[in-house]
Amino acid sequence: MLVGASRARHKVGGAILRNLVAARPPFRVHAVNPLLGNLPGVHWATSVAEVPEPCDLAIVAVPAVQVPSVIGAISENGVKVAVVVSAGLSKANGLMDEALQAARAARLRIIGPNCLGLLVPPAAVDASFAASGALPGKLAFLSQSGALTAAVLDWAREREIGFSAVVSVGDMADVGLDELVRLLGADDHTTAILIYLEGLTDARPFLAAVEELDGRKPVIVLKAGRSRAAALAAKSHTGALAGAYDVYQAAFRQRGIVLVGGLEELFDAAAVLSQCSAPRGDKL
Repeated sequence: MLVGASRARHKVGGAILRNLVAARPPFRVHAVNPLLGNLPGVHWATSVAEVPEPCDLAIVAVPAVQVPSVIGAISENGVKVAVVVSAGLSKANGLMDEALQAARAARLRIIGPNCLGLLVPPAAVDASFAASGALPGKLAFLSQSGALTAAVLDWAREREIGFSAVVSVGDMADVGLDELVRLLGADDHTTAILIYLEGLTDARPFLAAVEELDGRKPVIVLKAGRSRAAALAAKSHTGALAGAYDVYQAAFRQRGIVLVGGLEELFDAAAVLSQCSAPRGDKL
């Protein structure tokens, strides 16, 4: 279900809708907008209440002020996971707390807000407004930056590198990196996890989740904030403390996380991991 769908290609709701359809999913796509549209493969509804069947996933692309009420409405449909791409929800304006309260009351989980979306190529899901889709593959990519997510998708598409999942986590108001790492750790389609990290308000859950992998799947992190200027930029974007780079470096080394120094290294790691399996034997 896409709440805030649009017939206009230049709008976020229009781009997401066309990406959903272009992925050729084996399920029905429900587009919710008071103004009905016409697009093959899409069922249009003027409200969430008019969607004729329960949905597993909802994409929310409405103005921030409408998000809390939309969360309440989709929970009545049976939705348990919502990807909120909408920006503008914050503690200051109260909208973040309202949305979280509505979600918790319904036991509904939120990815985002303020994110690019979600792609799961093995399931034919492209619930994002990225210009480039993702090919199926064995790499998972988690990113706190929507712009960098789009850049990685462009780069990977040109080189025919595929993904098991691409998640733009945005502000991480609810679902955190630790939960996604655990989910991908149990995913048979995923052999390695790549992460673009700007900052964590509490690193302990994330480090614990990586430790639980016990080396079964490599975790490669590109950490923003290596310089003071970059750290301040990361803080202003996510609202999380980027922290001292060397502290992250030491903690990651203890947990066996591979820390790369730039985009090229992240791309190189992705290229190698997409072509090579883990070595066998004890000679290396």
